[in-house]
Amino acid sequence: MSKKASTPKEYLINGDNYYPNTVSSRISSLPSGAYSCHTTMEGIPYFSPINIMTDKIIDIPNSVTEEVVNEIKNFWSEGVSAKFKEYGLVHKRGVLLAGKPGTGKTVTLAKTAEIIIEEMDGIVLFNPSAGDLPGFLKLIKDIEPNRKVLVIWEEFDSVLRGYESELLSLLDGEIQVGNIVYLATTNYLTRIPSRIKNRPSRFARVIEVNEPTAEARRIFLNAKLTPQDKQLHLEAMVHASEGFVMDQLKDMIISVCCFNYPIDVAVRKIQEMQEDSLGIDDYNEEQAENVFKSKTKSYKNKPLQPLK
Repeated sequence: MSKKASTPKEYLINGDNYYPNTVSSRISSLPSGAYSCHTTMEGIPYFSPINIMTDKIIDIPNSVTEEVVNEIKNFWSEGVSAKFKEYGLVHKRGVLLAGKPGTGKTVTLAKTAEIIIEEMDGIVLFNPSAGDLPGFLKLIKDIEPNRKVLVIWEEFDSVLRGYESELLSLLDGEIQVGNIVYLATTNYLTRIPSRIKNRPSRFARVIEVNEPTAEARRIFLNAKLTPQDKQLHLEAMVHASEGFVMDQLKDMIISVCCFNYPIDVAVRKIQEMQEDSLGIDDYNEEQAENVFKSKTKSYKNKPLQPLK
């Protein structure tokens, strides 16, 4: 009769990675941080620490980021946690952010992850495979049953492909776990089936992320621009960027302040990119100067002149 496999009780450290361990008593909890989930060729699961890179985050009052952070803080407060237990509910929450590319959804993910790691001693699993995630969550809960876990999925519509049944079982089915938040984003809400986006037990909040208001743009630009830039460009850039998403606003800063092009030329370049269906999600900032040069060949009536 074969012996039943031992349940891991700790993590074994191997280099920078952490493996569930049944024998060695190396560490009893994962260091708070963000991790990707992997499996070796021998089928051994492990957690690999990662850095979630983003530009410096600007705190904008009444933003979607602030709303999501406050909701998750409230979810993990002692009073709310006790209420879930009192009513016999699995302590979990799902939040789906939807909006066109460049509106700042990734910034919300990064800020939320930062709060979970630095203020709540939590674990963030970044873009785990939907098919493998149940096994990784079970490993964490076997070792640390009360650990706070945030699962982040970018482009959730792509995550669903081929794994919808597994996700449904995990979100509110027979393999769901507690003390967890699922935070997902999508550029295409219409690609998310109604049985997922319209079911509060799966995603209790579906939040639309729109273009920033004039006041939000002003706060962002004021935080990014130098004192000289503010004097020269702040109000003109706020006015000229009506309808721009955050990614386009950032590109305007690069164009005007780094490459010294006039504001109207920076705006026309962004507008032409949209008209040509290049899409801001296909735009590579490292190639910004080359894009500028190719685009501005058509500006025959107003040749580019760097600012003095």
